[in-house]
Amino acid sequence: MTITGYDLTMPNIITVGGLNQSYTALDNITLNQSRVVNAPITFTADSDADGSGSFILLDGMSLTASNNALTITAADLDLQGTSSTLSSGSGLMTIAASNNRNLALGGSNAVGQMTISGSELFE
Repeated sequence: MTITGYDLTMPNIITVGGLNQSYTALDNITLNQSRVVNAPITFTADSDADGSGSFILLDGMSLTASNNALTITAADLDLQGTSSTLSSGSGLMTIAASNNRNLALGGSNAVGQMTISGSELFE
């Protein structure tokens, strides 16, 4: 199952018969409901690689790919608040920066790179 658009806000991520799922946006992908999926799932924000497209998980929301692959490609990862969580159980979780950006872990935001802050890592 593949869903594409410019800005995607997704309250309805579902598992369809264990099929792989792919969500692609030219700009942002925002998850505004918690979900548990039982299939591999891929999110590509900033699909045109122009450096402006974030994967956004709103405060208090969680995304769990139950022992399946979870792949996120974006210009930035934004886990809002203090209780947003991503989990893939024993499945592989891949987070990649688009637009040839560097990926910085635990630091402060820097222009031209995807920064996953210490607080986001702690979530």
